[in-house]
Amino acid sequence: MSTTHVFRLELDTDAQTVELLGTFGSPHWSPILMTKTGSAYEASVDVQEGTVYAYKFRVDGEWVLDSKAATAVGADGIVNSVFEAKKVDEKLESSDVSGDGAGSADEERAEASGN
Repeated sequence: MSTTHVFRLELDTDAQTVELLGTFGSPHWSPILMTKTGSAYEASVDVQEGTVYAYKFRVDGEWVLDSKAATAVGADGIVNSVFEAKKVDEKLESSDVSGDGAGSADEERAEASGN
């Protein structure tokens, strides 16, 4: 299933050109121009749920990793940022507060009092 993900890059300075490149789209590594929104640049990309994507930003011709994402070294030895498009079921599980393993306040008070 396809979904849209917004990639965001915060920059302290203005840039002439900010692009997102990665293994999404066809062909892979085609530049997607990012739009300035306040102090950040954003680009929306259609991704397939359950798929892991490698990507980087290119700021005025210089390659930049996403400091807020995990990284992986490809077969070519190049380090890229990685993003996994979560499946809908995984999104629901991660937001399910009843399944987080935490006890209720009453349970915590009972444990503290020795009951």
